Amino acid sequence: MRIMRLDDAAVGQRLIFDLVDQGGRVLLRAGAELTPRYVELLRRRGYLSVPVHDPLARDVEPTEPLTRELRQRVTEVTQEAVRRAAQGSLAVTPALRAVVGEIVGALQRTPMLTYNLLSLHSLDTHFFVHSVNVCVYSVLVAGALALDPVDLRHLGVGAILHDIGMVFYRDLVEKPGQLTPEEMEKIRHHTDEGFELLRRQTEVDLRSAHVAYQHHERLDGSGYPRGLAGDRIAPWAKVVAIAEVFDSVTSSRTYAPTLSVAEALDLLEAEASAGRLDAYLVRYFVQRMSRYPAGTIVRLGDGAVGLVVQADVPGLSPARVRVVSADGARLLPTPYHLDADGREPGTTVAASLPDYPEPLLGEVVRLSRADREG
Repeated sequence: MRIMRLDDAAVGQRLIFDLVDQGGRVLLRAGAELTPRYVELLRRRGYLSVPVHDPLARDVEPTEPLTRELRQRVTEVTQEAVRRAAQGSLAVTPALRAVVGEIVGALQRTPMLTYNLLSLHSLDTHFFVHSVNVCVYSVLVAGALALDPVDLRHLGVGAILHDIGMVFYRDLVEKPGQLTPEEMEKIRHHTDEGFELLRRQTEVDLRSAHVAYQHHERLDGSGYPRGLAGDRIAPWAKVVAIAEVFDSVTSSRTYAPTLSVAEALDLLEAEASAGRLDAYLVRYFVQRMSRYPAGTIVRLGDGAVGLVVQADVPGLSPARVRVVSADGARLLPTPYHLDADGREPGTTVAASLPDYPEPLLGEVVRLSRADREG
């Protein structure tokens, strides 16, 4: 499979798994062929990309630390927390604590992420997908702090509800495209609102509430809401700041280009070098994240194009790449495999690509249709 941009080239492609809305209702079933009408309807719902069958990647399956069932359960519990908060009720329930505990358990069994979190979302599901992903990444980053299991769950609660103050700005959250400067200034108050929501709940650790309050603060004092700097920022907020930036730039978005995992890790390192993010925490995160998850399309140093079929494991093994084109213009009759270890020019990853280059994409689409018809 691969994640494909939802544009005209997607017409004729076949979905790998169901697309569902905020209420859990199925919009399109796995196996459905994308017609021009379906593409248009999904784009109106805010989808920018979809998972499709790729004849060159039949053996590449989406993998992530959360099972599909757990992710669905976490999303439903988070939706309930948001609904309760919007009505003035307590947001942190036993069910929310329980699913955060399950996330912590899943990450403790897998201390590295060679996964590609499936950040597919529409306008009405973006908030919840983002919240779950930020929780996952935060628990991974928090390994640098050597927290005990109880504190790790408290941090996870703060991470999954870091944007809970957004319930008061749903019109802006669900607005397609980039916000105006005036709207941006208004929505910044979600940090104050989130802090007030959480700190009033006596069962919530105050450090979790400060995650909601300070996750947009930056070490050099350039963040908000208070322009805090250095050690005046709570340690857990420094963790969630990294996770929030990473998920935001790697998720499909209309107002800015989506970054590959490798580009996002480079961005985090640049932000740390500039003194905005904690350098120790960023380094810990980067050393535990695969730069090239399975399914990533890459251009090699000699101009060849390939598909990552096995993610790199930081410090242990390079990515395994299936080379499908020697020049990015024509498919090879017989693809071959190599380890992207950089020992030769043709084994260096020069760039991650958002999709196959245009000439190849047409051939892949034709192969996919032939697969289905055959």
